[in-house]
Amino acid sequence: MRTPQPVVRTFAEGEETVRSWERLRRVEYRVPVGRVHAVDLEAEAALCGAPLDTLQEFGRSRYPFEAVPTEERCAVCDEKAGNPIV
Repeated sequence: MRTPQPVVRTFAEGEETVRSWERLRRVEYRVPVGRVHAVDLEAEAALCGAPLDTLQEFGRSRYPFEAVPTEERCAVCDEKAGNPIV
């Protein structure tokens, strides 16, 4: 039986900047675009094998891999991570 790898970092194929208002001030923050990938803590590639230098990293506090909708995840990363959910 294969043990799912821990998902400790979240990467995506791209990023966009979203602007919104928060308490009477304008804020900007990055959001993932494209497939979202899972990466082990000290790995140099995503679980699917995609090199990290071709992906954008996102903080787990705002974008944990488990919270990303399944249809937006890389299917290989999702399977190797054990299909985690929040």
